[in-house]
Amino acid sequence: MKTCTLIDIQGRVRRLERENRILIAILCAVVGIASIAATKQSDSVIAATQVRTQRLTLIDNRGNPLVDTQGVNGVEIRAYLPHTVIQR
Repeated sequence: MKTCTLIDIQGRVRRLERENRILIAILCAVVGIASIAATKQSDSVIAATQVRTQRLTLIDNRGNPLVDTQGVNGVEIRAYLPHTVIQR
């Protein structure tokens, strides 16, 4: 092969490798953005006609327990509400 042909091939291979790295970076960015968009939390309501469980804990927005119920032998309810809340 001629020297010019080898130099042309090497230049083309370098250019293709650079383009592939750029395309891989763009693909990773798109996948990252899509995964962030897919995991975006939204407020949703789940409706059910019946829920059966042995223990149920209601929590507030901060994750603090408000009410803890346990139904092993009868019903036991513990309330963790602050004193300023009016219970009905």
